[in-house]
Amino acid sequence: MNLATAIYAKSGGTPWLHDGPIIPAGVFIGIAFTKPKIQQETTSTKELFYYGVLTVYNKFGKYLDTRVKSLTIEVPRTRKIKGTKGLYIPKEDMIELIREVISHYNPPIIIIHKSSRFHSEEKEAIQETLKEKDIDYVLTHVESSNPYRGFGEEEHGYNTIRGDLLLDQEIPNRAIFFTTGCTQSDKGIKLRKRPGTPRPLELEIEDNTSPFDTKEIASHILSLTKLDWNTTDIEVRTPVTIKYARRAAMLAPYMEGIVAEIRDLM
Repeated sequence: MNLATAIYAKSGGTPWLHDGPIIPAGVFIGIAFTKPKIQQETTSTKELFYYGVLTVYNKFGKYLDTRVKSLTIEVPRTRKIKGTKGLYIPKEDMIELIREVISHYNPPIIIIHKSSRFHSEEKEAIQETLKEKDIDYVLTHVESSNPYRGFGEEEHGYNTIRGDLLLDQEIPNRAIFFTTGCTQSDKGIKLRKRPGTPRPLELEIEDNTSPFDTKEIASHILSLTKLDWNTTDIEVRTPVTIKYARRAAMLAPYMEGIVAEIRDLM
């Protein structure tokens, strides 16, 4: 089934979509980066080159577009950057990318997922660009690398249930969210059969002008995990916004300008 679904998707078919819109209107955006390469160094700074990748999905979670931007920044030599952590899209470049999305899709709301924290320049660019167009937005840091593990009740094999959400009582915009674990259906809870302990996502909503609260934002992310066309498995951990932005980032060094189609990844 996985192979058949993947072939159908890569041939231009749409295996499935969410049952109804995930949000009433608007688009979802995922942001990821390639690993930085040092272009040149001085005694105090190093010049880094990398790509910023922005993927766009509609209100049903269907893939629409991918935008790729080559980026160069200078950072102190003492600053350590591991993987994609600490990288960002500079203000002017972010303004350009967001304006392109607005001009193509004219969304009333934009929900952005990023695998690392939002840089101040990214926030300023998004705030200024969307405010002038009167567009609401949500900026969510979706952290998959964290030390947390989940254990549930004995009747569920000590596993959590997919969709369990732990709200931080001290930090209202933060939550621990389990997208793996026992699955739920109309027939009740199906026990988890795969080995290992469920690993949650750590969510931090860094800015939000929308009517959605933390629970609703987590629900959007759960819905977007179900739209992975590479597998028929229900228990998928990462939303497609983040997963395929990362995959597109892997291809970015080998492609020029805009990645027009990434269906072969999906």
